[in-house]
Amino acid sequence: MRGFGHKRLLKLFDLLDFSPFLGLLSEPYHDSGPGRSYYSPVAMIKALMLQCFMLIPSERTLAEELAGSRDYRRICGFRRCTPSRCFTYFRRERMGERFKKPLNPWL
Repeated sequence: MRGFGHKRLLKLFDLLDFSPFLGLLSEPYHDSGPGRSYYSPVAMIKALMLQCFMLIPSERTLAEELAGSRDYRRICGFRRCTPSRCFTYFRRERMGERFKKPLNPWL
């Protein structure tokens, strides 16, 4: 296994307070109507942190790992359906510059 263990990541994510990011990241989202599928912004941040901690080399590989691992999905807060190609879009368009400096050490 690469990087952190599953249990350690779950404990870490349980200790972190993601609520300051939730309001800022949820603003451009909607969970009904047409458009891309809705994924929790907190789950997306957790997935990008998972990528860093587990030494996953690319966002494409991250999407594959999430699709294939129930543990990874549970750690991040996804259910059965996981994002396939939207991590790059989320990082660039949704997070934008306002989160770049504070989150860069983690992402």
